[in-house]
This record gives sequence, C-alpha cells and structure tokens, in this order.
Amino acid sequence: MIFQILDANYAYDNQRNPLVQLFGTTPEGKSVTCRVAGFRPYFYAGVEDGWQKSAAETLAAMGLEVEEILRFEPIGFQKTPKKMLKITATDPKEVRVLREKVREVPGIKTVYETDILFKNRFLIDQNLGGMGWVEAPIPEWAEGTSGHTHSGSDAPLVNVSTLHPILHEANAPMRFMSFDIECLPDHGEMPRADRSPVILISMAF
Repeated sequence: MIFQILDANYAYDNQRNPLVQLFGTTPEGKSVTCRVAGFRPYFYAGVEDGWQKSAAETLAAMGLEVEEILRFEPIGFQKTPKKMLKITATDPKEVRVLREKVREVPGIKTVYETDILFKNRFLIDQNLGGMGWVEAPIPEWAEGTSGHTHSGSDAPLVNVSTLHPILHEANAPMRFMSFDIECLPDHGEMPRADRSPVILISMAF
C-alpha cells in the first residue's frame, strides 16, 4: 500500500519499545495509521584523541549501545571526517538525561544531535518527509472507511526495513478544516485568555 504522510509521532509497545506512528491518506482518500518498529533514538559524542576505547567501554557499562564511526562535525569546515561515538538508546524520552551523563564521561568533549525529535530523526533517516509518499506492507483492512481510522493497538505494525519512499507527484484527496479567533486586548497588550473578549471566530472547511 502507498500513502501520503500527513503527520507522525511515536508511542510504545507493551515492552516499552518505541513505535513510530505514521498518519496518512491513500490515493483513494482513505485514512491510514501505520506503526513502525525497529527504529531507536541515537546521538553522537565527540571524543578526545586517545580516549575512544576508554569512553566507549564506560558508555557500554552504562547499558548503552556504542559504535565508533567517522563523521564530519556539524559546525565548521573540515576536509576529513573525525572519529566519533554513535550512542544508541532505547527510549526517546531518555536522550536528554543520557546527554548529560555522557558529557560527564572522561574523554567526552561534546555531544551532537541530541535535540532532534525522535519522529524527525526517523523521517530524515528513512528519506521521508511531510506530505511525502511511502510504500509499506499494510493490509487492506488497515484503510479507514466511513471516517474511521485505525489507530493505537489495532493499527498495523511493520518493520522499519520494509518502508520505501516513492515518488508520487499528485496529492491525495484532502479534507480541510481550520479555525481562528481574534481577541480585543487591553491598551495594546497581548490578549489574555482570562479577560480579553473574543470578537471574531472564523472556520473554514
């Protein structure tokens, strides 16, 4: 099945493994929710020369998956990539805490890409994007009908390796609804919910 990606977030399975959730629409205008397993959060650490092995062993002892890689630093011009450690975690919500712990490891001089949202990391790595099209091994029963969209535990579960971005120029049939309000602030201040009267409500669909 192919569908156009409208939104993405993540949830967890029963073992607290992260599952990326893709929400989209098929070329026929049917809603689809697809849960994707097999993708984990990660970030990079720059290491002082001669400290790669020691730092990697310390991080592994902390229960982290560590891989030594060659990568260009994100800032500044470099002619050759530098040795870094790729640190893979299990829970996207732990990355900020792990970032601070990794910084305290002897030999670690800095960390990179810890502020990239998990869903964005997934989309970037899989060469997907908002309003992009993807092919996934989703059965026909997963297509929403009559306004129903499969979500949560009844949405199909696929492995990240089975997703494939595809080139599709047209947009799927869309249903739109948007709304806006305008408030009257006091003395030119920013509107406040507790006292600024609503003077206009608009909706389009």
